[in-house]
Amino acid sequence: MVLNSGTKDEKVLAAEIRYADREADLVLLRVKDAKELPVLRLGADDTLGELSEVIACGFPFGEALAIGKANYPAISINPGSVTALRKKDGQLHRIQLDVALNPGNSGGPVLDRTGKVVGVVVSGVKGSGVNFAIPVSHVSRFMDRVDMRFIPPTINAKNVRQPSDFEVQAMSILESEKSLNVELVLGSADEKQRRHNLVQKAGAHQTSVRAFPVIDGPTALRLSVSYGNDSVAGSADDRAFRVGDQELWLSEVGSIVTAKDQSVKLVSGKVIAGKVTGLDQVPINVGGKAYTFDLMAATRVLVKSPSRILAVPYAMVATRDGKEVGRLQGLLLNEDLVQKAYLCDLTEFEVRVGFGKFGKHGSLGYEDRESIVKGVKATKGLSMAPVDSSYSTVKYRLDKNAFSFRSGVGLFDSLEESFSPCTFEVLGDGKSLWKSKPIKQPQVTDACDLDVGGVEVLELRVNIPGNYGRARAIWVDPFVLKERE
Repeated sequence: MVLNSGTKDEKVLAAEIRYADREADLVLLRVKDAKELPVLRLGADDTLGELSEVIACGFPFGEALAIGKANYPAISINPGSVTALRKKDGQLHRIQLDVALNPGNSGGPVLDRTGKVVGVVVSGVKGSGVNFAIPVSHVSRFMDRVDMRFIPPTINAKNVRQPSDFEVQAMSILESEKSLNVELVLGSADEKQRRHNLVQKAGAHQTSVRAFPVIDGPTALRLSVSYGNDSVAGSADDRAFRVGDQELWLSEVGSIVTAKDQSVKLVSGKVIAGKVTGLDQVPINVGGKAYTFDLMAATRVLVKSPSRILAVPYAMVATRDGKEVGRLQGLLLNEDLVQKAYLCDLTEFEVRVGFGKFGKHGSLGYEDRESIVKGVKATKGLSMAPVDSSYSTVKYRLDKNAFSFRSGVGLFDSLEESFSPCTFEVLGDGKSLWKSKPIKQPQVTDACDLDVGGVEVLELRVNIPGNYGRARAIWVDPFVLKERE
């Protein structure tokens, strides 16, 4: 972003896209490392009428009017008036202006006589003097949200039974006298969700709760106990024991060696050496009857937990006066039980691309360039370019071992032209699981978060009819989640 363009006080500031609304045709930028920026106050468009005087600001023809190739242009101020108020479904949709505007003015503010914003330049009919602005009421609705930042707590086998600290930074984009409430929702919509109100403290909203649900009754475990050449298998309740001076639970354990060199291997793969105690009298249900076993006398114990919870969906929901104004959602993982596998690290098959080579690990494939979407490198991304009006595709074998698939999608940033709609699609065993919204240009993205439990073959497709060989479609760091082996 350029501030004070074309003056001696000119500054170039880094900015990132925070929100984009394709239907509203508006984008919100966050300026990095900048303070005390000048502000234009929002006005009202319900007082506008035909012939109302307005002023449009912007940069017609972009850098073409700059003095010198290395300079940015000075801003252009163009007076004019409202010539029509175009409505859609009874509501003001566009403000028609007779202001002299040209390509490059888009995104510039339209001010009333008091200097307040009443619209944003959006389009025009070339050579006609007829131009349009988005009404400020649309801008207000677009900005009536909360900018939220949240880093999920780390959950593992050691602390899964303890409360975790949740803290979210929530900032209103527009000033409001109404209080902001933030709620943490744990669990999916098809199960009993747990809701917790966050308390505002020290500039943040906070709470401390147990992230994973408490299982009613004892946790049932499957135990396979070896005594030399003999063995017994059955179910047992979860219980605490010790390895040296460290307390563990059976549900944290994959295997126990109680021979001379005693040790415990956790489900995370970590091995803890030390004397095992507290397992001398363990009730195990075998064939419907309970027997007591001395696991201290066993040579090896294998533990499996059918009731282990691998992940819990979460949502941070911000509301004001009962209206939702912000939401962040994702998946809390038990990191000792779950592993992330990026598709670029898996073996693909039946690859059909076209114009260039299939790109892996953030490479475009056909040349030594990195995949970049909305200014961010897709370091673990995949790139595809359809060869014809059909589609590009790539397949991966999941063998029913994964339970979740996630990916962002978009077009390579450096594309300088619009395309006919590009559609991304995910299929599981030949059945469509998800389709993206149509994407015609860079800076427009979509994302998917899918349940792929029971899927043998995962397939990714990209379709860009009529534009084969020119567009690079990027799967932004796609990965699956699966239980650790």
